[in-house]
Amino acid sequence: MKYYYKVFLWKSGAKNEELTEYLVAPLFYEDRLNEELDTAEIILDNMPISTRNKFLPKTKFRIERYTTEELTDTPKKWDMLVEHDDVEEYVGLNKCCHRISLIEPSVVAQGMHIDNIALTYELQDVSLNYKTYTQNLDKINDFLVVQEDGNGEALKEPSNSSKAFSFKGGYDYFKNSYFYKWSNLDSIKGLYLTLPANQQNVVNFTIPTLTCQGCPNGSAYEDLFEMNTLTRISRIENINGVPVDSAAEELLAEIEQGALSFTTANNSACYISGDSASLRTILSADKDTSSQDNFTNYYYVTPIVAKSSSSYGETKTF
Repeated sequence: MKYYYKVFLWKSGAKNEELTEYLVAPLFYEDRLNEELDTAEIILDNMPISTRNKFLPKTKFRIERYTTEELTDTPKKWDMLVEHDDVEEYVGLNKCCHRISLIEPSVVAQGMHIDNIALTYELQDVSLNYKTYTQNLDKINDFLVVQEDGNGEALKEPSNSSKAFSFKGGYDYFKNSYFYKWSNLDSIKGLYLTLPANQQNVVNFTIPTLTCQGCPNGSAYEDLFEMNTLTRISRIENINGVPVDSAAEELLAEIEQGALSFTTANNSACYISGDSASLRTILSADKDTSSQDNFTNYYYVTPIVAKSSSSYGETKTF
């Protein structure tokens, strides 16, 4: 049977650096059935010269073995520690080669000894205190960036100094403007940024609402209709604050929301037709001269920008 391999270097308690592109196949692994420790050997070739320093003993590597070329099956995994590393440098190529001998993690037991009643590991911890988990109390509000935008500059009444562009030999002036504003943010702002994995977590929040506001003819802004939004909820596993694999983001849910239905809004700012909403672009133009006398309003309807549905607003669980 043909096997396919991946190799990862562990740092800060997580496999966060993949070195598969440098792996020379086949690799050697000896699963001993006697009382001797398992051993392995891997060759990492054509690595950057900046990595020419030897990997220190007890540096941890993970080897994953797959049976499909697409790497879609569940791999068999081995965690191994560096026993010694032989490095060769390729002169003039700025490359190097690591021939690494590995041994199973049980070898660290040889560095343990009994100190009274405390089992120590190289004297790094001689206490018997229970390790407690302290939850990170950072909330989403501390990192939330709310972007709101529109063409608010068009709020000004038309004047010779606010010419937009020429139109049929004369001049055009925007007479209406729009703004997109978020609301219902309080519940999501109060959520914790990280959650402990050693307990069940129940998270409840209201999806924020994005509303299109209009300012027709230089008047005050008013709500026109609710926009459609897509909320993606995903999860990334962390160990000691470091993502186990930043690329392995698990998508838990995608929730599409919007208005249940549209009601009649300011007809000079938007156009409502059944379950569809469009904006109006109102231009004021003098076809003949640059003066503001004898202006004519020209109304244009944009493509549909929002849709309503009776399925929106339901409670989602996952």
